[in-house]
Amino acid sequence: MVNPLCKYAAFSQGSVDKDSANTHEVVPSTSVKLMFIEKLPPYTTWIFLDRNQRMAEDQSVVGRRRIYYDQHGSEALICSDSEEDTAEPEEEKHEFAESEDRIVWTVSQEYGLGEEVVNIVSQFIGVNVSEIEERHNFLKEKYKDSEQNLRDPGDSGLEKGISLDKSLNAALDSFDNLFCRRCLLFDCRLHGCSQTLINPSEKQPYWSEYEDDRKPCSDQCYLRVYFFTF
Repeated sequence: MVNPLCKYAAFSQGSVDKDSANTHEVVPSTSVKLMFIEKLPPYTTWIFLDRNQRMAEDQSVVGRRRIYYDQHGSEALICSDSEEDTAEPEEEKHEFAESEDRIVWTVSQEYGLGEEVVNIVSQFIGVNVSEIEERHNFLKEKYKDSEQNLRDPGDSGLEKGISLDKSLNAALDSFDNLFCRRCLLFDCRLHGCSQTLINPSEKQPYWSEYEDDRKPCSDQCYLRVYFFTF
């Protein structure tokens, strides 16, 4: 600047005493040592997405199921279990054994299915009352057509055997009459439907027994080749 408002001259070295110097003594402040607090353990979280996509930093995950995984404790936790799509564990249905089915069916036939009877049977087998009733309905449908067979097993077995023999004979009869054993076809138009059955004992002897008595029919007969080979 050409014309300053004021000028200050510097003090020469050693001309000013320490007391006259305009200085301020710096007083050190007292330090406070805070307690050591361990950091929170790191967690890794996954969220379910419809497809693979990069999540934005400010994108909210509210309303989605979040799973936190502790890398040290190896424990997976669901952040919130208040979601509507949380699958509830289904109760495993009891698989009735053959003896249990026999108990349910016999008791129902002799004593009925009253409330007291169902409670006793359910406690004995170890299932719910509803499962006993459901199983009884299943057995009722199963044995609906075979109640007569359960009461008279001997007569029903005899009748079943007779009907089986009749059906077998009818099937064999149709097979012998409709199947052509020459053409290996059913309903053969060339040889007809009904053919005489030939038993193995009635078959004609093999021609090899009479080959020595046969003579060649011409110069190109196969018997000439046959005789030359022997």
